[in-house]
Amino acid sequence: MTDEIVKTQQLQKIENNTRYHGCVFYLDRYKFHQIKNAHFDNCSFRGIVRFDKIQKCSFINCNFAEFHFESVWGNAQKLFRELVHIEAITHLKIRNGKIRSIPKKIINLVNLQVLDLQDNCIHKIPESIGTLTKLKKISLHDNEIAAIPPQISHLTSLTQLYLGRNQIEKIPPQIKNLQSLTHLLLAYNNIRQVPNEIMHLTKLKICDLQHNKIDKLPQKFLPMQNVFKGVEIDEGLEDPDFCSGTKNT
Repeated sequence: MTDEIVKTQQLQKIENNTRYHGCVFYLDRYKFHQIKNAHFDNCSFRGIVRFDKIQKCSFINCNFAEFHFESVWGNAQKLFRELVHIEAITHLKIRNGKIRSIPKKIINLVNLQVLDLQDNCIHKIPESIGTLTKLKKISLHDNEIAAIPPQISHLTSLTQLYLGRNQIEKIPPQIKNLQSLTHLLLAYNNIRQVPNEIMHLTKLKICDLQHNKIDKLPQKFLPMQNVFKGVEIDEGLEDPDFCSGTKNT
C-alpha cells in the first residue's frame, strides 16, 4: 500500500498511512490522537497537541507549541524506547507502564518540559537527565529509585520534583542549584539527613519529608518551618551539619 502524500494544506485531523509536507495542523487540543505510519516534514502544529498512541511515525523539522504524549498501560518499556527519538515532545506521561529503566536516549528529548513516569518500576535516574535543561516538572513518584543523581542540579528551570514512595536515602547537596524549585516531595523514602544546602532554595514552598527516618530538624531550619511537612524542628537542637535521623517508618 502506497502512502498518500499531502502538501501545504491547513488541516484539522491526521490520517494514518500518510506523508505530510509543509502542512499546518489545527487539532482539537482536548482530544488525544492516535496515529500510525504518519510522517511529517516541515509541518507546523498550532496550539497544544495530544497523543496517546504513536506507531511508526516521524517528525522532521516540525514546529510544536506543545507536544503531549500520555499513556497509562502495561509493558510500556518498548514504547518508551521509541518515543525518545521524537525530540519535539514537550510533555511525556507514562504511568503504570512497568517501565524498569529510563533509556539513555532520553537526551534526545531536548524540548521536554514535563516528565511524568509515576507508578513504574524504575530503579535509577540516569545522569543524562541533567542535559534536559528545559524540564520544569519531574514526577517519578512510586518507583524503586535509590538515589538522586548530582547532575539534577543542572535543571535550573525545574519548579516541581516529585520523588515520593521510593528508596532514596540522601538528598544531594547539589540541590542548592535548583533555584526555581517550589515543590520538593520526598515522602515515604529512607532519608535520614537534610543537607544545609536546602536552605538556599529561597522559592521553596513545600518540602514534604513525611515517613522518612528523620526525628527532628535542628534549629537552623527554623526560617523554613512553614516549608517542611511531616517533620518537626527542635529549637533546642544544635547540629552544624545535618538533622538528627534515627526514626523508622
